[in-house]
Parts: sequence; structure tokens; C-alpha cells
Amino acid sequence: MAERRAARAREKWRQEIDTYHRALDGGTDALTVADELIHYTIKLMESGLRSQHPDATDAEIKALMRERVMAYDRVKKRGRELRNGRI
Repeated sequence: MAERRAARAREKWRQEIDTYHRALDGGTDALTVADELIHYTIKLMESGLRSQHPDATDAEIKALMRERVMAYDRVKKRGRELRNGRI
């Protein structure tokens, strides 16, 4: 059941991206589109974590989300350092 919810959330996210591409082509502000994409990305991450950790509390889910975002930032920073020759 949790997998179906996560799959539905991913499909909804894909549909939203298509909608935003059409909106940008129609003249909608890019900042509005970016804000909504970030919102849906966070909701998708939360949905995935809830399916992986069904007994987790809201605070635990938020902590897991924070850990994932911080880990992603560390990976990006390391990649930039490697590209710029700092390591």
C-alpha cells in the first residue's frame, strides 16, 4: 500500500512538471514554478520516507529529511571542490 502511494506521488510529480513546462511556455513567472516544484519535491521525499519508515513520528521524518538534504549538500560540495581542483 505504501509503495502504491509513493508511486502515485511520483506520477503526480511528473504530471506537475509537465504542467509547469506548459505554464512557463504560457508566460507564468519562473519563481512561482520553482516554488511549487520545491514544494512537491519535499512532499515526495516525505512520502518516500514515510513508506520506508511507517512507524516514524513527524519529528523523526523531518530529521531523516534533514539528514538526506545535508548529505546531498556534502556530495555536491565535494564535487565542486574536485572540479575546481581544491582537493
